Amino acid sequence: MKRKITSILTLILIGSLAFSGCKKSNKDDDQKETNPCGDKNTCFKIGADLSYAFNTTWISQAQDKYKIYYNQSLGGTSSERLDLVIKSEGGLKEGTYEFISIDKPLNTNKQATFEYYKNNAGDLTQVKCESGTLTITKFADKKLSGKFTCAAKDAFGIALSVTSGNFYMLEN
Repeated sequence: MKRKITSILTLILIGSLAFSGCKKSNKDDDQKETNPCGDKNTCFKIGADLSYAFNTTWISQAQDKYKIYYNQSLGGTSSERLDLVIKSEGGLKEGTYEFISIDKPLNTNKQATFEYYKNNAGDLTQVKCESGTLTITKFADKKLSGKFTCAAKDAFGIALSVTSGNFYMLEN
C-alpha cells in the first residue's frame, strides 16, 4: 500500500513538472507593440462620435520642420487632407511637443500644428488644434510613432476636442 501511494505521488510530481515546463511565458506577448490604429498608421477622434484613420507618411521640410500628412482627391472639387507639422531643431527626437494654432508661425523648438480638412462636394469639415500635446514615443530606423491630443476649433470657431490621436511606425 505504501509503495502504491509513493508511486501515485511520484506520478503526480512528474506530471506537474512536465506541465509547468510547457507553460508559455506571457512576458514576450506583453512586450510586443500593437498598432492602435488597426490596419492604418494614423488615427484620431474628433468629439465623442467621429473617428478617422489614414495611412500617412512623414517628410522632412526646411527649417527643422517635419510633416505627417495625408492628402487625397475625392473626385471633382472634393478632397481630404491631414497636416500635422512638427518643429524640432537638430532633427526629430522622442519627447513632448506643444500644439499651437496653425494661424501662428511655427518658429519655436518643440512645437506642432494640426489641421484636418475635408471638402465633400461643398460640405466642409475643418478642424485646427489650438493647444495640446504631441508626444513622439519612438523614433528609430526612420520610423516614427507617437500620440497626440488637443483642444481644437472647427471652421465656424466651435470648440472641439481631438483625442486618441496616434501615429504608428510611419516611414519616411
